Amino acid sequence: MTVPPADGPPGAHSRAGWLQSVRRDRRLERAVGRPTPEAERADTAEFARGLASLTDHARSHGTTRVPDGYRTGDGFPLAAWIAEQRLAHLEHDLPPDRQAVLEAVAGWHWEPRPDWAGWDDRAQ
Repeated sequence: MTVPPADGPPGAHSRAGWLQSVRRDRRLERAVGRPTPEAERADTAEFARGLASLTDHARSHGTTRVPDGYRTGDGFPLAAWIAEQRLAHLEHDLPPDRQAVLEAVAGWHWEPRPDWAGWDDRAQ
């Protein structure tokens, strides 16, 4: 971020005008819900924990499918986390790197149940 000089050429932003625009932009970012760095770190940590739990479950149970309401031994809500990832994917809101990591987990399915694959094709 480059701060303009206190008194620039005519028509250039003054330092006061620049500061006002920066403050306006920050207020807009907060208003539209752009996550804070702390929220981004928490989201990244939650995804990592969910991915580790999913991978452990797949390794020990041979599947990534879990019953509704399933929690891991340490209380992590794995079923809810999986549902959140699937919903984000359906809404095209899942970052490509997260999608790729999930698809690399052995046994991962985007459909909640095997018989749901292609359900919209059969409904037509």
